[in-house]
Amino acid sequence: MGRGRKRTVDQSSLVVSKGVKRLLPLFLFAALVLDVTVSALLTQNSFKAHPQTWKDFVKKRDLSLLFEKLALDLLVLALVRMFVLPLLTFVGVVTGSTKAAAPEAEEEVVNGGGVGGFFGAKRDGGTPNHTLRQPLLPIAAHHAGNGHHCRVADDDEGNGRRACCGLWNRKKRGSGEGHQRIKEEIEAAEALHFYKDVKRANRNKIIAESLIFGLSTLFQVYSGIKAVCFDVSTFKHSLSFPSLMVLSVICINAESIFCCMMIESFAKEQGIDKPDVHGHPLYFSKANTGHTCDLCRKRILKGYRCWACDFDICMKCMGSKTARVEGEGGVRGDKGVRSESEVTLKPMEYFNRALWLASSEWRLLACAFMSLLLASGTNLMSPIFSGHVFNAIKDENHPSFLHNIRIFVVLSLASGVFGSCRSLCFRVVQRRLSFLTRNRLFEGIIRQDIAFYDAAQTGDLISRMSWDCNAMLQPISNLLGSTLQSIFFFFGGLIMCFVISWRLSMLAFTTMLPIIHLTSKYAVFSQRLNREIFTFIGMANSIAQEAMANIRTVRAFSTEDVELKRYRQETKEALKRGIRDAFANAGTILLSNLIDYGASTLILLYGGLLVMSKNESKAISIGMLYAYLRFWNMIQSSYQSLQGVMNSFTKAAGAAQRVLSLMDSLPDIDPSSGVVATSQMSWSVEFQNVFFVYQMRPDVVVLKNINLKMESSEVCALVGPSGCGKTTMISLILRYYDPTNGKILIGGRELQSFNLKALHKHVGYVSQETQMFAKTIEENILYGCEEGEYTQEDLVTACKAANAHDFITSFPSGYQTRIGERGVRLSGGQKQRIAIARMMLRQPKLLLLDEATSALDAESESLVQESIDQLLESKEHKYTVVLVAHRLSTVVNANQICVVDKGVVTERGTHDSLMKLEGTYTKLVSKQLEKTKNMLY
Repeated sequence: MGRGRKRTVDQSSLVVSKGVKRLLPLFLFAALVLDVTVSALLTQNSFKAHPQTWKDFVKKRDLSLLFEKLALDLLVLALVRMFVLPLLTFVGVVTGSTKAAAPEAEEEVVNGGGVGGFFGAKRDGGTPNHTLRQPLLPIAAHHAGNGHHCRVADDDEGNGRRACCGLWNRKKRGSGEGHQRIKEEIEAAEALHFYKDVKRANRNKIIAESLIFGLSTLFQVYSGIKAVCFDVSTFKHSLSFPSLMVLSVICINAESIFCCMMIESFAKEQGIDKPDVHGHPLYFSKANTGHTCDLCRKRILKGYRCWACDFDICMKCMGSKTARVEGEGGVRGDKGVRSESEVTLKPMEYFNRALWLASSEWRLLACAFMSLLLASGTNLMSPIFSGHVFNAIKDENHPSFLHNIRIFVVLSLASGVFGSCRSLCFRVVQRRLSFLTRNRLFEGIIRQDIAFYDAAQTGDLISRMSWDCNAMLQPISNLLGSTLQSIFFFFGGLIMCFVISWRLSMLAFTTMLPIIHLTSKYAVFSQRLNREIFTFIGMANSIAQEAMANIRTVRAFSTEDVELKRYRQETKEALKRGIRDAFANAGTILLSNLIDYGASTLILLYGGLLVMSKNESKAISIGMLYAYLRFWNMIQSSYQSLQGVMNSFTKAAGAAQRVLSLMDSLPDIDPSSGVVATSQMSWSVEFQNVFFVYQMRPDVVVLKNINLKMESSEVCALVGPSGCGKTTMISLILRYYDPTNGKILIGGRELQSFNLKALHKHVGYVSQETQMFAKTIEENILYGCEEGEYTQEDLVTACKAANAHDFITSFPSGYQTRIGERGVRLSGGQKQRIAIARMMLRQPKLLLLDEATSALDAESESLVQESIDQLLESKEHKYTVVLVAHRLSTVVNANQICVVDKGVVTERGTHDSLMKLEGTYTKLVSKQLEKTKNMLY
């Protein structure tokens, strides 16, 4: 993992693409120029329409003349906006940028080691062997006298960093605990300084954006009032003034939005690029309350966050070269951790993938879209005819009343039919997408390499299949179900409002900008709180899952209250944040409703005046006022439905990344390709110069230059102390992993060339940790067998050979007895014998027994061992057996005994020959005899 590169980048640029970010100043300039141009045209037309008004204004100094007949004030305000808004934007960018650099964790210094020390090369596609690790950013300091003061020192890349000089000099002189304490003081001082700087910058950005939105709202209010009062009766083209006024308001809204986007995009915070850790820039945060590190899974307070996809990393992992190698997060294969940048997903990429997933249902989608268009069209027409109904009632026009009622009924029926058809098609598509996604995700998970499961957490995988799948599919469901309809209603209602009364619309829409500003700010605040809530709930669920899985241990130590206290603590933290979110939501709703009701009041007030107006150019009917209210409510509800759509797509992109990264991730070990193994081939096993290192322990070489051959139809026993690598050798034979270096041969052919599915049909395996499914005994024994492959007689024979038939038949349900989750209703010895029966039923050519008799008593062990001996001596079947055991009785009759110590085969031979050597094997036998001397059987 390379040294972290530092770049100045903003948080919002993760949402706004780089191309759009570069074009934002151009967009703002274009909006301002268009605004001034429109205002100039309005002014020119008003002077042409009222040539005498300017002279009257100069003589009488009557502002009402200027307000009602001339548009010069609009031009002046446009010029004011052209200078004031860019100035506020510049101030917001400057004051909203952080001045201090983010504190960086020093990377740990680790001695060279690992497998690279043995054969001097990194594994293909894996992680290089890191030796001496330097700090990400050295602190340079200046010390004068005995006082402590700070200055900004540049590192070798020219990046400024503030350091406490006196503390740094003390740190250099310190050692041991004092050194660590001084280091922590420096980190705490830097973190506090940076945190305050970020808070100041965010506060300044909010102030600048609020000023921009406030001024834009005032400009819109003024334009709306002027539109209401302006006299357009003398204009040559009656539509020119309304069109230009509407365009002017659009420009004002665009200017405010572009200004705020520029502040968010150009107000800089020091982010750090570490592509090997994460694909997006990471930003320091002092208060990651309720967050956990996505690598080590520990709760963190200060660390680094990705604002694009909610990735968190603690200071320790940020400074560790091996954090991603050893961490529990990310997608890894047998050849190492896959770079996050390989699977980073942007919102538009997520949208494209969603369309690709839905493309198989194009017929249903076409039908749904057609139904959506027809349903939306009928819904947009119904307010007009309902307005005509009210006009007919007012005029007491019975034929018109009945005619419009009939049309309204037809539109309502058509809307209901097309709406139900749309809902049916979209829901079927949603269900099929959910089915397809979940099945593909489970397929992606179940086919991953075993190395993936070494780092994965079961709860996290279940979360991906439930929460992340839901989060990924929810925006698609919303898009198909309501978002498209809301878009039609929003723009359709907007057009109809201006068609009915452009004056009323100019006044009513002055309230939209404040509502947008309030809801957008609340969305950011609520998103952060809700992530913390979900994190605490996830922690509480993990505590509950762990406690229930270990309920016997909890009960044995009477720690129910301890677990309950832990659970309550997490849920209490979630509750606190939920209450804060509720208060913030209530405040936002209050302000939004006040503004909304204010707009409704304006509509009723001015609309009523227009209804009662005697000026035919301004007047509207009461029916059209009712229709206008219907369209206004349609716009409001559509806007509320559309709120946070882009935020939901951004969040869904993060969830989709976690889902699609597994769906797209192919295992490094492909189980379905290669040569098909047969029972007639030789089943010898050979290790040639095998080295092996677990990814989660990259500095520990488990196997070192293993050279060993196990002949076909013979028994090879692996003995040695715990942790010496015996089980790892079994795992390599099963090809759970590929060797880090060297190769393994089966029947003289390299193991990697075999089709694993076919190979495993001829391999029987019993592990020291017996794994059972929550099924019947018979189903557990037949697990992995195809239907009809074995008879009931074969099943009973295998169970008798494993000394399991008697205890199985002692149950009331016999072979149909359900054994519970993980086989909790059976003893350890019973589960082990069922596992042995499962192995014997397959009649394998290669037997791998990893402490297969460890859970059996002496009598059962003797019976099972006798059965295994009989199988080996059978002339009809020949087996190659590789067994790992500590008990002397299990290995004494083996054709070859290999003593493994610290990953190296130190002795090899038969029992008698090894005893004559008086080496490690002799010591192991002596300890075993001493241990069993006083054992009661």
